[in-house]
Amino acid sequence: MPPERLATLLARRERQALYRFDLRLQGEDETIFLDFPYERAPYEPRPSGVSAAEPLGTEAGQIQR
Repeated sequence: MPPERLATLLARRERQALYRFDLRLQGEDETIFLDFPYERAPYEPRPSGVSAAEPLGTEAGQIQR
């Protein structure tokens, strides 16, 4: 990866203890996105009415297959 493209993934120091990261979707200095292959099951949405705070696999949040 060219160093100038890698720089789009790094936060820049503004002042002590403050960093800024700009996500640019197009144009000059467009942020590069990386795609890592994985062997994980595809995303499954939570069933209707199940809170994001509720762990899946409990009786109330069991996913039906």
